[in-house]
Amino acid sequence: MENCVQPEFRWTWQVKEKYQLTSFLKVYGGFTPDHDATQVSIKIKSPVPMVVAMLPSDVANQLHASRRCSSPRWRRILASSAASSLWSSQCTFSLADGPQSLIVAPESTERVPHKKAEIEMQFVKCVENCEFLQTNGKELRLLIR
Repeated sequence: MENCVQPEFRWTWQVKEKYQLTSFLKVYGGFTPDHDATQVSIKIKSPVPMVVAMLPSDVANQLHASRRCSSPRWRRILASSAASSLWSSQCTFSLADGPQSLIVAPESTERVPHKKAEIEMQFVKCVENCEFLQTNGKELRLLIR
């Protein structure tokens, strides 16, 4: 093992913010896994139950463009999403999943309180020896002899 150069991974912040609740969908985009089985951690703290989902960025952008969180399409897509005022989850994504976006919104868009929600998202990212992680879409380990 002493002659083996391997990628080094660390948890990195993607999102850490308090935002004013609105009836509109909030989208945090730009997350693209840099390796297969990339771990993602999401934490939500809100005064009201929230709908939370990680979706392909193109789908999240379409939902955001419609600006109607209560549309039937929105509810079908998010039917299995968590709705809680304090929520935490970890999941994994692969390179094949492509760019992902975190979307959040109050579960009920009627009478949204004038309060803030806290959103945190971290993901495991390669920070050292990353050039050895992917070559032509195949995972490699470089051995120095």
